[in-house]
Amino acid sequence: MLNFFETSTRNLLTYGAEAGVKHFVALSVVGTERLPRKRLFRAKIAQEKLIKNSSTVPYSIVQATQFFEFLKGIADISMRGDKVHLPPMPFQPMAADDVATAVGQSRHRSAGEMARSEIAGPERFRTCDRHRLRRRFARRRHDPREVVTTGRAILRREGR
Repeated sequence: MLNFFETSTRNLLTYGAEAGVKHFVALSVVGTERLPRKRLFRAKIAQEKLIKNSSTVPYSIVQATQFFEFLKGIADISMRGDKVHLPPMPFQPMAADDVATAVGQSRHRSAGEMARSEIAGPERFRTCDRHRLRRRFARRRHDPREVVTTGRAILRREGR
């Protein structure tokens, strides 16, 4: 994952400069610096550093919270037996369309401006809030899986 983000970002910066890109925009994840043990977050931190340190072109880094569209995938990888096990962490999902709009708007920053911004969905949940999440999302997807609060299994996996 780290290799992918470093290589692709270097390529985008190099070829973007050659093509005369006037503003570099990247999508990242809210909280990367607070959870550097996660492989994805380490890779996104490296990507952000490359952009900040390599770019003479103005840039915007838009850090977004989780997308609603990823909820099923999160549930799928969190299965233990016949239940979805999620840690009691804050979660403020947003629609991918809203993320795309924010990324598109970030290119309108002033010339020379280097910026990082965070965007999040309007409603806060805890990932294990089975009542609110189930009513809002699982029922719409006809997903009968039970959600269970747990911290240990997920935290052990993150440390890999």
